Amino acid sequence: MRCPHTPLRLVGTLVVLLLARFSTVSGRRQEDDDDVIPGAIHTIISTECTPYFSFQTLALAYTHRAVGQPGPLTRILSCEPEDLAEFSPEDMSIVDTHVTPSFTHNPKNGDDYSPYNKPSGVMHWLDKVKPKEEWILIMDADTVFRRQILPGDLDEGWLAASQYMYMIGGRNALADRHIPEVPRRKDAYGGRIGRRGDEAGAYYMIRRKDLRALAPLWLKYTEDVRDDPAAWNLTGDAYVKEGEKAWISEMYGWVFGAAKLGLKHRLDPTVQVYPDTSVRDVPRIIHYGLEHRVAGFRFNKHEHKGFDFTRCPPWDLSVNRSQGGDAGLFPHPPYPSEVPKEANTTEERYGMLLNIEFMNTVNAALCERHRKKCPDSVELQEECGKVDGIAEALRLEYLAYDGNICKDEVTKECPGWKARGECEANWMALQILCRKTCGGCSPQDAPENAPHLNVTSFAVRTNAPKHKSTQMDREVKRSRDNGVAVHEEPGDGTTIAATEFEISNKNNNNLFSGKTEFALRVRCERIKSTKLAETLECSKLVLVAETPRHISGDVHNINMNWIWIEVVCLVVALVIFFIYVRRERFWRKHKSPRLHNV
Repeated sequence: MRCPHTPLRLVGTLVVLLLARFSTVSGRRQEDDDDVIPGAIHTIISTECTPYFSFQTLALAYTHRAVGQPGPLTRILSCEPEDLAEFSPEDMSIVDTHVTPSFTHNPKNGDDYSPYNKPSGVMHWLDKVKPKEEWILIMDADTVFRRQILPGDLDEGWLAASQYMYMIGGRNALADRHIPEVPRRKDAYGGRIGRRGDEAGAYYMIRRKDLRALAPLWLKYTEDVRDDPAAWNLTGDAYVKEGEKAWISEMYGWVFGAAKLGLKHRLDPTVQVYPDTSVRDVPRIIHYGLEHRVAGFRFNKHEHKGFDFTRCPPWDLSVNRSQGGDAGLFPHPPYPSEVPKEANTTEERYGMLLNIEFMNTVNAALCERHRKKCPDSVELQEECGKVDGIAEALRLEYLAYDGNICKDEVTKECPGWKARGECEANWMALQILCRKTCGGCSPQDAPENAPHLNVTSFAVRTNAPKHKSTQMDREVKRSRDNGVAVHEEPGDGTTIAATEFEISNKNNNNLFSGKTEFALRVRCERIKSTKLAETLECSKLVLVAETPRHISGDVHNINMNWIWIEVVCLVVALVIFFIYVRRERFWRKHKSPRLHNV
């Protein structure tokens, strides 16, 4: 028996579903795209309310400012109420802080594991703060910046991270147990070919919208790996024993969650390093998570869980000081000249010097605090003066190394491999063996011995031929990691040589033809000014690159493609719907009722 309303109901249901889907996509795009600041970066760290994390946070915040890392830095502080009550106002003021409950105890499985605070704290922060920046940079607290960390040209669905070669669980039975539905990867960007999960760990540079989707899965898979009795022997954690839960389960929570979402990591093995390791390029982050030794000096962060960063002199700076004396300043590391060169290669010596650098950088952050908060004293000046002296000695030795670290380890084969496309096809291996040939070398920063002009916006006046000396007020963003290098020429004012800037017309569309935003990179080959903070005179402007792009960026374009597909489907459904309506009306008007035998 024919039921004339069945097609109408089917089409109507399709229309309702498409409308609901369209509304959901539009709402999500409204949330993810319309309020985002394209290209902006927000750095976050996750800590607890203990002195152990306070000196680490102080040092990270100090280097975040020192290198000019773009965007704000936020500490996600997960605390029990009684611990928060004892947290000092000065400790809270180290950096912008978002406080969350402690998630160390998991009521779902009864597990006590402080790294639960990472995914749970991030979810709490995303929900309550609703950051506007497009990019979120997640750092471990026990790291220090050496250079800026930027997203570069990461495509949709990609994120940057550090490589952890001990993350073997992404390609063994651990991945088979937890993400068997994820196909094995055939590229080498995130680790060895054949893996289901990438060999990734913090730092992470990820789009905000991707982090919002990943955070719940980050927690879920952390719980799953913690509850897996077979995981202890599959994670690559060298410190876990049979019957114990792997400490690095949270790292697998991230990796498995990302794999489940189809997010891919582009790893660079040189960006973040542990001290002691032989470097292959100028590192941008030092991670001091282990015990580190150099020239008889040793430091282990785990031995300083009660360190009081607020204590003013007098200090006990002996290596074997008591726990009560663990305060104010750490024992000084050796000067670089005290480290025997022996038969070390340049790359090995650079890695050894990083032991001195990270420890002295922590002390430099403490000295910055003490010079502001403590009464002036001979001891303060002498000890912090020694910190300055070690930093200067490191700077002078690094000058001879920074331009010579990045090179090919296999010089003869690299050109041929590059010609055959191996730089991309075999990414991880070639980033080490043929880093220079494959274009992986980090850009050399402004000379470290130069003063820095710390401005983010000023006017540029061009005196190029055939142009009037017209002032163009535009946003100028520094492209050099350490600011703009400045040096003096006698009787010739201040000169800045070969410095690149990015000039955007984002807020000044009326100055240019067209309505699309663009970035213009300009090199000022000779600049003279007596008021650097206000106006720079560029005697020659050279166009380096011009990149047109839509104001909403690539995210907007890709989302719009999917929305247009759904709009077309909706229109087709509506057309079918109206055809059926007209057909039924025609039958009712021109045909007699059709009788059927029952």
